[in-house]
Amino acid sequence: MRIIGCDLHARQQTLAMLDATTGEVVNRALEHEGNNVRESYSNLAKPVRVGIEATGSMQWFVNLMEELGIECLVGHPAEIRAAEPRKQKHDRRDADLLLSLLVQERFPAIWLPTKELMDLRALLRHRHQWVRLRVKIQNGLQAIALAHGLR
Repeated sequence: MRIIGCDLHARQQTLAMLDATTGEVVNRALEHEGNNVRESYSNLAKPVRVGIEATGSMQWFVNLMEELGIECLVGHPAEIRAAEPRKQKHDRRDADLLLSLLVQERFPAIWLPTKELMDLRALLRHRHQWVRLRVKIQNGLQAIALAHGLR
C-alpha cells in the first residue's frame, strides 16, 4: 500500500509518499500542467491512500481521486496545524506532517458531501440567486410606481 501526504496548492502539490511494504519515503513536487496529475496518480500501484488539507479549491482533486479509485481523506486544517509544534509553514514539511498523521492513524478527516448532495446544493444556491433577483426587481418596480403616485 502507498500512503501519500499531499500539500495541495493551486498550481502544484508537494507529495510525501510512503511505500508501506518497503518503508521507502519519497518526497517530490508535482506541477498541475496538462495531465501530469492524472498520469502520476494513475501509474501508482493500488491500493493508495491520499491525505490532503481542506482548501477551497480541492474539489477537482477529490473528484479525480474518486475517478481513479484512490482513497482520498480530507483533513480539518486547524486540527492538522495543531498537530505541528513548529509555526513556520513549508510545503515539504506540511506534506511530511500529513503523511505522519496518516501513518499514525491520527489524521483528522472531515465529512464530505456526496456528488449528488453537492449538485443539489448548487441548484438550491442558483435558485436562491434567481429568487433574490426577482424580489429585487419587484421591489424596484414598486418603488418607482409609488414614487409616481401609482398603487
